[in-house]
Amino acid sequence: MLLDVREQNEWNLFRIPNAIHLPLAKVSDAAAEALARFPDEAVVVYCGHGPRSAQAVELLRAQGFKASSLAGGIAAWIDAGGEVEQ
Repeated sequence: MLLDVREQNEWNLFRIPNAIHLPLAKVSDAAAEALARFPDEAVVVYCGHGPRSAQAVELLRAQGFKASSLAGGIAAWIDAGGEVEQ
């Protein structure tokens, strides 16, 4: 399961298909509700380049989620030829 923690304006530009959007500022308060339909799935978190996703991973792990960060963020995803949608 992919979780995009970028801001709304960044999400509006492009995103990885099928990702869930939850800005970093809302991860602590809204993660349980946003991810409730994926209780046993590992969460791969991404942002633009990596720092925000690393913070989100710490917050998610503290709540008991299996989470990791997409190295290099969506920028690395695009550089590697990964698909994005607008």
